[in-house]
Amino acid sequence: VIWLDLPFPVNLYRSVKRAVQRAWAQQDLWENSNNRESLLRMFGRDSIIWWMIKTHAKNQQKYLKMMQMPEYQHIQWIHLKTPKQVSRFLDQLAVEKHNV
Repeated sequence: VIWLDLPFPVNLYRSVKRAVQRAWAQQDLWENSNNRESLLRMFGRDSIIWWMIKTHAKNQQKYLKMMQMPEYQHIQWIHLKTPKQVSRFLDQLAVEKHNV
C-alpha cells in the first residue's frame, strides 16, 4: 500500500485547485458521467473539498493505527509524507524500471 500522507495545507490547496479547474472547464468528475463540478457544488455539503477538510485528520489516524494492527502486518506499507518524498519515490521507480 502506497499512502500519500501529505500535509493538510498541501491537500487543501490541491483539492481546491483541481475543483476550480474542473468547474472552469466543465470537466466530468469521472469518465462516462454527467456529474460536473460547479462553483456552487464545490463549496456545498457534498463537495470533495469539504470532505477532505472533515476527514483528513481522522483518516490519517485511522491509517496510522492500521499500520500497527497485527492483521495488516503482512502488508508492505510505503508511507510518503511530503511532495519531496513522493518525487524521490517516483524517481526511484523509474530507475528500477530502467534497470530491469
